[in-house]
Amino acid sequence: MKHINSINWWIVLGIVLFSACSRDYLRYDTSQKDGAYWTLVGDSLPYGFSSTYLIDSTSLNIYIQVMGMPRDYDRAVGVELIDSLTTGEENIHYFLGKEAIVKAGEVETSLPLTLYRNRDPEASFKRVSIGFRLKANEDFDLVPGMGGSAPYRVILQLQQVARPGWWSDTYLGSFSEELYGAFMKQLASLETTNPTIYKTLYSYLSGWNASYIWQNYEYVTVKYIVHPLYDYYQENPHPDVNIPMPKY
Repeated sequence: MKHINSINWWIVLGIVLFSACSRDYLRYDTSQKDGAYWTLVGDSLPYGFSSTYLIDSTSLNIYIQVMGMPRDYDRAVGVELIDSLTTGEENIHYFLGKEAIVKAGEVETSLPLTLYRNRDPEASFKRVSIGFRLKANEDFDLVPGMGGSAPYRVILQLQQVARPGWWSDTYLGSFSEELYGAFMKQLASLETTNPTIYKTLYSYLSGWNASYIWQNYEYVTVKYIVHPLYDYYQENPHPDVNIPMPKY
């Protein structure tokens, strides 16, 4: 019986010691500097503007995670450009912020990267890259082995806009990127001025049967898009635009 009690005593002592060690292991020093790292898969991201839908720019969010505790104040994660990995020109091909802000009470954020499509007159089918990495500062250290100090690169493919299948020389004249861009901007403006017409035309132009828009929605397309464009280019001629006189 004494032997059994001795074994039980060692078991109890072991449980107590193990619990104490577990609590020590989980203890976190909240006074130490937190770390920051990319939450991305791989070390690069290819991006290409659509060849059939013209937009002037787009914004990508590069996500960053904090290793540590949330704080009751905003903190900045430093970012720096890597010249050897960057072939694009700032404010022509891209704009990259110099820091990302982790809001109070949060442990993640994102770095906005803006890409420009048409600021480079020689951008047709050009491929440029933007390389950057996190930078240690007074708020954060870098987390090694988790993308903290690793470089990241966005590869931007620029190309000419292709003639969409719904384009009609009868209503719009010869295809040009200038007129295509104006057409899409005029369409986008309807979202505010006439949302019902916008929703109808946008959903149709985005569908597989977009070429039938002139057959099914000829009147509204001419009235709300083609005619305003015709009037604009009559007052502001462009060598690549020659819209036939609209019938509505």
